[in-house]
Amino acid sequence: MASFDVSEKDAVVPFIVALDVGSSGTRCCLYDATGTPITGRRLKVPHDFTTKSDGEVSIDPDLVVREVEELLDTVVGTDFVGQIGGVAIDTFAASVLGVDEEDRAVTTCFTYADSRGAEFVDQLRGALDVDASHERTGAFLHTSYVPARLRWWRDATGQDPRRVAKWMSLGEYIYLRLLGKTVAGTATASWTGMINRLTGQWDESMVRAAGIEIEQLSSIADPDEPLVDVNPDTERWPGLRDVAWYPVIADGLASNIGPVPPGVSACVMGASTSGAMRVLLPKHPTQVPAGLWCYRIDRNRSLLGGAINDAGRVPAWLATLLQLPDQEEIDRWCRAAPEPGTPLFLPYLTGERATGWRADARGVFAGLFAGHTVRDIYRGSLEGLTQAYGRVARELFAVDPAIDHVVATGGMSQGLPAWLHMVADAFGKPVVPATFKRSTLRGTALLALEHAAPDVTPAEPPVGTAIQPRVEHRDYYRAQALEYERIYRGVIA
Repeated sequence: MASFDVSEKDAVVPFIVALDVGSSGTRCCLYDATGTPITGRRLKVPHDFTTKSDGEVSIDPDLVVREVEELLDTVVGTDFVGQIGGVAIDTFAASVLGVDEEDRAVTTCFTYADSRGAEFVDQLRGALDVDASHERTGAFLHTSYVPARLRWWRDATGQDPRRVAKWMSLGEYIYLRLLGKTVAGTATASWTGMINRLTGQWDESMVRAAGIEIEQLSSIADPDEPLVDVNPDTERWPGLRDVAWYPVIADGLASNIGPVPPGVSACVMGASTSGAMRVLLPKHPTQVPAGLWCYRIDRNRSLLGGAINDAGRVPAWLATLLQLPDQEEIDRWCRAAPEPGTPLFLPYLTGERATGWRADARGVFAGLFAGHTVRDIYRGSLEGLTQAYGRVARELFAVDPAIDHVVATGGMSQGLPAWLHMVADAFGKPVVPATFKRSTLRGTALLALEHAAPDVTPAEPPVGTAIQPRVEHRDYYRAQALEYERIYRGVIA
């Protein structure tokens, strides 16, 4: 990983305190006005989701509030008085919890991965015009969004709905506990699946379908509309007196901003355990491609893309099944020219999101026979994963023909960089690997700095050498894409 930081002595004010609440922990880092992390001012507090066999995937919201307080104690403490311009937070998307009249959580925080609302997805599909809902909200009727979870809580848990005065995201709750007031950031509300992406306001029909009232939701604010005139414990953190507290955003947006140089239009491909492809558009599209989501970011911008359930999970799964050689040999497999007759894997180990949104999809090996080797199975699996990303990429490239390269981020991109040669060949575009850690945190800081330090030019993030597509392999991947679709229609669709 490339070194990317600046000393406190050389840092440019104002500073931004950025926090990232993810699935494995909460991180905090102090950034200067160029979006460069300040040396020695970062920390992570680990946590885990609570996962149960009935489909629950949740986290205690008050635990996360305590983590944020602990991180502010360590990273900020009593320092930086007069140097900090704001606090910015991102969290995992589509979280929701119930809060009572005393501003206390009365439910756990239900995460995007909680599947207990699955049967209510079908009810919503029966009650709503699916295509019209997707066009209005930019989201899908799916367990990863909030409406089905709220219907499940109301109709299947036996809880008294009167216990909940407000429903809000985890980020909103953090602000409520620290500041005594809160707001729903546009880029958080969009991921609930309950706002009108063209107006930026709560969508009345979707909110009603979820079984709640608009009055139970926070007001919505764009990223450049921070909470001001609010002070947390300023004896504990004097450097946070009178700073701006920027509306909390979803981590997917931050991941798209952090690794991209200023002024560049790029498609970002994230590949960790799960994955996504996204492009930040300087407009709100009049139509949303059928298999993609489109989230409003602010009055001018939208984030268009699609999520992949199984990215890094695929090679990790293969490592448990196959007797693999050392990493050097695996890298050679990935860099090699493709070979006709390689079996093709449709990588739906935990269901599908983009582009078909079939939660019941399962993985499929096609064209496998006794003569195939471990190499063939491994290579065919990663080619299939590449094609799963390619289904999203083709939709994005059609909407924004100006995209001329892909920026690759995430643990799989960094841990298995040779795979990116397949991606470049299949997409027909250069792939540029991000070579620094915590790009999501940096994206959170950069979005806040658009308002806090608009006249400061962001620093160029370190990236690796672009991996160029090999023209001689293009026809192979085009034919394979058609074969992928044929198998998908025959087995899954």
